[in-house]
Amino acid sequence: MDKLNALVKELLDQHKGGEQFFDALDYSIRGDHDIMETFKDLIEWNCSRHTVLVVSGNFGRFFVNNFFSFIKELCIDIIVTDGGLRKGNPTNTFLLNEPSSCNDYIFVDDSYYSGSTAKAIEEELGLRFYKIIVVYDGSQEFEDRVYSLFRYYDSKQKL
Repeated sequence: MDKLNALVKELLDQHKGGEQFFDALDYSIRGDHDIMETFKDLIEWNCSRHTVLVVSGNFGRFFVNNFFSFIKELCIDIIVTDGGLRKGNPTNTFLLNEPSSCNDYIFVDDSYYSGSTAKAIEEELGLRFYKIIVVYDGSQEFEDRVYSLFRYYDSKQKL
């Protein structure tokens, strides 16, 4: 997706990575209709009616607030957690339906770097994500359960 490549390049030129880059990326992604529509397609391709979608933080609340109907048609349930778990902040967890016996948990977020957010949520909720779906994957090591629209280390020479 050329638009996403251009956005990542622009933000890296401005922020050189780090927390400021990821905050700007999160904000920019939420404001771009085309990127969000393409992201919804990636999620739809990876979900089933037996899936519980887990989201967190500002991006997760944005996603649920703006695409609730889409999610409910696609998945059996949604779990929303507060952000900041990877930093050790306490969390509130909201299950939007009755608890299910489903074990197909997918984590959806704007970005993935070290996996610390996903790992913190797995520990907090006592579950394991079988897929992690993000817009931007900045992890150095390829992880087969992470699906993304953009992988930095596959695109580095193109930027």
